[in-house]
This record gives sequence, structure tokens and C-alpha cells, in this order.
Amino acid sequence: MKNLNSISFKKVLNELGVKPGSTLYITGNLGNLGLPHNLSGEKIKGRNQILDFYLNGILDSIGTNGTIVFPTHSFNLIESKDVFDPNQTPTNYTLSEYLRTTLKANRQLHPYSSLASYGRHSEKIISKNITKHPYGTDSPYKFLEENDCIFISLGLPARKSISAVHYCEFKVGVPYRYTKSFKHYICTNTKEYLEEFFLYVCYEKVKIIRDKNIKIFAIPSIKRFIRTQLIGNSIIESIPLNIFINETSKAMLNDPYIWTREIKSINNIVPWVM
Repeated sequence: MKNLNSISFKKVLNELGVKPGSTLYITGNLGNLGLPHNLSGEKIKGRNQILDFYLNGILDSIGTNGTIVFPTHSFNLIESKDVFDPNQTPTNYTLSEYLRTTLKANRQLHPYSSLASYGRHSEKIISKNITKHPYGTDSPYKFLEENDCIFISLGLPARKSISAVHYCEFKVGVPYRYTKSFKHYICTNTKEYLEEFFLYVCYEKVKIIRDKNIKIFAIPSIKRFIRTQLIGNSIIESIPLNIFINETSKAMLNDPYIWTREIKSINNIVPWVM
């Protein structure tokens, strides 16, 4: 394992395809990597100092023309009366919340499933005309698919953290999901109002056992483009998001249940079977 310091971290990012001007989707579990070290060999222990370590390494690697995208979901607001404010409502992801507040990033206007972005392409990714569906044709994923975004998973295999698989499900129209409408109060420009939003959810009258993307990441055309680097106590993995979306969508057209391991009916009802 490589010692986790600023030099080795940036070297690993470079090995994973990151360069000045890159657009990165960043997620993962920093705790799995262990404590980073400063260049004199001492452990960096403070929470904000650790988060600063990763943020500075990422920003140094992509430069002033780069872009960072990260998840800022707030699913805890479902069935809650709390007002969603894209500038104030926290997300439960430690790194994402730090990036959101430190960078003052643009955040998708969706009370439950949102992404945020910072950098050169931020306003194009989180546009004013963004869809009210997390995976619609004008969603952030559409831009990421078409503009050479690199998915980076810190401390986790990419298959365990890549939410773009649900964008593929939406594109293909898998039979076990449907679009559900929700209404929620949001706050923009100090004004509160009730707005309708959408989620792509699984049918309730079946029990879906997930495959955890094992079959998808075994696809040769996907395996070929996964890069893995050992560092600290774990790994960092990357894959070009356009390749993942394209190859996963093709696989789902051939097998629309590839994301699942098993689907069990409840009371012998399968909602999409006539």
C-alpha cells in the first residue's frame, strides 16, 4: 500500500486519469482509506484538516479549469415537513457536505435526490432549466455522459458507489421501476412554495434483492476501463462515466434485470406482468 500523503494522493489521481481540466464525480468512504499523513510523516487527525487534505489534492489535480460533481441527497426529507433549501439543507455524506459548504457549490433543485457541482462547467451541469426528475434528459447525468466525466470512488470499489446505474435504468426503462410524484415545500430566494418532483422508484409489491452491480462490473467492456490504485488502507477506483453508462445501458437492453439478483413477488403479484 502507498502511504497516504499529498504527493501519493495526487499521483494516484493522475494514474486514475485525472488531469488539469478534468470533470470528476467524487464519492466514496474516506474512513476506509485511514488517516492521511503530512509530508513529515505525522498523521493528520482533525476532521476539517482531513477533509481539507482531500479537497486540496483534488483541486490541485484538476486545476482552475476543472469541475467537481458530488452527491448531495437528502432522502430523509421524504414524508417530512422540513422545507428544502438548496443552499441550507444538509446532506448526510461527510465529504459531500464539506464540499457543499466549503466550495459554495451549485446544487440541483430536488428535495430528495440532488447533485452539486463546482468549477468550470458547474452552471451547465446544474442549469436553471434542470429537470425535476433526478435522471431525466436534462438531468446532470446527461451532461456528465456527454462531457468526459471521470467517476472517482474513494475508499470503495466503484461498483459499490456508482449511482449512475440508476440513470441507465431510467434510459432503458427497466420494468421493476416507475416514476413516482412527490410534492414538497422548497425555498428559493427566501420564498417558500409547494412544488412537484419525481423519483424513479421500485414497485412496492415485489422484494428486490440487489446484485450490488457484480454482474455489471463483470462485463468485459466495463472491466477493461476500471482503474484501481492501492493507497492508505484501501483503494481508489475510477471509470469514465460515458463508458459505464453506454456499456451498462446496452447490457440492460439485453437483460433488463441485470442490476438485480432476485425478484420475489409479494402475495403472488408482479405489478408489471399482465
